Amino acid sequence: MTSPVLAAISNDEASAAIAASLSELTSAPVTVIDGGFRVKETPDHWVDVVRMIYNWRVARTPKDAPMTHDRHWCFAGTGWKSLAIAVLAATEWDGGDFTDPPGWNKNGQTGEWREP
Repeated sequence: MTSPVLAAISNDEASAAIAASLSELTSAPVTVIDGGFRVKETPDHWVDVVRMIYNWRVARTPKDAPMTHDRHWCFAGTGWKSLAIAVLAATEWDGGDFTDPPGWNKNGQTGEWREP
């Protein structure tokens, strides 16, 4: 059953409120994108956190191909704690080709899995 408070706000309003909370948490701007949140920008990429079926994913999105991710890592769980961990990791990560965000559970490039 949906709470009356949640029923009274739209998904857009809820997403904006979550983005505002994440911005406070990271002391950096977090914006809503389709399926998740945009956490930072590098000269050639955006760093996004997107919701998957079983986890949150930190994904690097090329600016010249915005419908794709060229690198990604999974953070186990779909709750608030997992979202916060993924957003903090994405904020800390430099977005580079030879580095990873800290704390991931699955490396999408290699398939390596770490226990949460």
